[in-house]
Amino acid sequence: MQRTLKAIADAEKEAKKIVETAKIRAEEIQKEVREKTEKVYEETYQQTLNEAKKKFEDEERRAHSGSEREAQTILLEAERQKKEILTKKENNFDETVAAALDEILTWDR
Repeated sequence: MQRTLKAIADAEKEAKKIVETAKIRAEEIQKEVREKTEKVYEETYQQTLNEAKKKFEDEERRAHSGSEREAQTILLEAERQKKEILTKKENNFDETVAAALDEILTWDR
């Protein structure tokens, strides 16, 4: 009987040892998983940040390019309108001078 009790006690000690070893290994695995998860998270975060930055730069470049084209179009239109105004001014000046001369000439009569 004493042998049986000793065998049971030894088995319990062995079981406790196995459980303790399993707990330690489980904690190690959890730590490894946490570290790997943090590393994957950090890499994913950095990759996402880089992609967002690249998209922002692309959009900024595209917007800048579009703004430059629009500004160029506006400048060309302004130049065209300026020429048109100058042409009309010259025509109006000639017409105004002619009308003034006609008026002056009709005063004498």
